Amino acid sequence: LWQRMGRAMIGADVLYLPGMPQMDGASLFDELGCYVPQEFLYRAEFSSWEECEKIQRTRSRKKHDKQQAAKLRAMGEVSFEELGPGVKALDAIDKMFAQKAIRFEQMGIKDPFADEDTREFYKDLFRENNALGAKLQVLSLNGEIVATRYNLSYMEKIFVLITSMSERAEIRPGSPGKQSILHGMASIFQSEFSIHDMGAGFSDEKGRWCNKKYQLNTCYLALNKKGKMAAKLHRMKARARNAIKDNERLFKLFKAVRLALRKNISNRT
Repeated sequence: LWQRMGRAMIGADVLYLPGMPQMDGASLFDELGCYVPQEFLYRAEFSSWEECEKIQRTRSRKKHDKQQAAKLRAMGEVSFEELGPGVKALDAIDKMFAQKAIRFEQMGIKDPFADEDTREFYKDLFRENNALGAKLQVLSLNGEIVATRYNLSYMEKIFVLITSMSERAEIRPGSPGKQSILHGMASIFQSEFSIHDMGAGFSDEKGRWCNKKYQLNTCYLALNKKGKMAAKLHRMKARARNAIKDNERLFKLFKAVRLALRKNISNRT
């Protein structure tokens, strides 16, 4: 099947498929042959909020969450709401993108949402009802949005695509990001959802809430000799990248060099 698909791609040298999942120990893409382990996909899979809370929240975590919630409430009125398609959600998405832009600038990373067409793509899903079940989870302090989670749902699954948090230093003791996901997880597993997909790549948030992880592979299907060479070189690059990410010292050095280069380029322009 894959070979027939490849032959139909006139003019192509190699079929490049990143992020192919290996679910429950079985790969659906073994026939592709060459692949490089990429990273893991993280999910929280629970039948109820009670089960999720019992497994993922220890006594010390509950105590810590309670303390942070108290600190946030001490700063003013805290509210959490879920927004579907509509003007209010569109305004909240604009705020989310503004928060993300500040965060990316601080990290020295190019903002992937800077392009207006990209932003409009995400906003379009909140302009009308659709089969993907757009759902925006918003945490506010004194009426100001301090954390946002952008979700799409399908049947029993809900996928978080974007998260954001205010960069105001004075509210950090209240950990609005952690409070937002706590409210969000409770809402998700108290409703019809049993699988919350939190995407690829490890983070502290995923470590705290996810009980399942699935291997993602980058697969290659070479269609000719040129494609074989290209796939081989790309696999070498992917393995080098994985080695850097797996070594804390090398990864910190890489990020420092990347930030310095981008600042230098920015100063020149």
